[in-house]
Parts: sequence; C-alpha cells; structure tokens
Amino acid sequence: MSEALSIARRFTDTYSAAVAGRDKSAIMSLYAPDVRVFDLWSTWSHEGADAWGTSLDAWFDSIESGTHAATFTDLRAYGDHDVVVVESFVRYSWQNPEAELEWMDNRLTWAIVQHKGGWVVAHEHTSAPVGADDGLVVTKRDVDAHHPNS
Repeated sequence: MSEALSIARRFTDTYSAAVAGRDKSAIMSLYAPDVRVFDLWSTWSHEGADAWGTSLDAWFDSIESGTHAATFTDLRAYGDHDVVVVESFVRYSWQNPEAELEWMDNRLTWAIVQHKGGWVVAHEHTSAPVGADDGLVVTKRDVDAHHPNS
C-alpha cells in the first residue's frame, strides 16, 4: 500500500468512527484551521474550521438518534510527502424512526497537507450529479457490477 493510500485510510477510518459516534471533536481534528470546504448542502463554501464546525453542529442536530455510518468506497489517493489528494464515494446511512435503512451518496475529494508535523484536510469538496431530466440532485448512486464507478 502506498503512503498516500495509507494516509487516506487513516483519515477515512477516523472519519467513519467519528460519524458513528457523533464525535465532532474527532472529525474536526482532521481539518486545518484554515480549511475551505465546498459542501454539497446550502452554502457555497465554509471558510475556516470554525465555520465548518458550525455546519457539523447543524448536521448532528438534524439527525435522529440511532445508528449512523459513513462508508467509503472506491478509495483512491495520490501524492507525496507534502500533499495527498484523496477521492472516494461516501455513503451516509442511518435508520429512520421506523427502523428502516436510509442513505445518501456523495462524491468526496480531500486535499490533505502537512501541518505542524501532522496531516490535515486543507480542502474538502463534496458533490453529487444533477439529473439532466429534472434538475434534481441525485443522492443515490446506482452501482453496476460491471461498472462500479457508474
């Protein structure tokens, strides 16, 4: 496994565990103080860790108690000793009040850089495609066994 992929897995493992535990501090430990986030929801960009933390508070406040997960698939990482770029699909899943499993899929890119002797996310970009017929954001990814990246 490359160093870049090892770093990516460390970040995705920490992020997934933090989502499951609703641990904002653990999530925020992954981000640079001056992070810029292009999130899928509502705001064009979040400038800095404080702004991103406020968005995470709103997210955690909006989700019901119960089981939550962030599952990364088709993880790829590129880079060297200074910068690592990570790309992946992320499925956010939860149980609704009727105990039915629900989910939404995102595309995620992280730019991870060295900061004070450790690695942090300097930039995050999440997205999902928009349906050509209806103009709605497509939050469920159809995965075909022959074309897993469809």
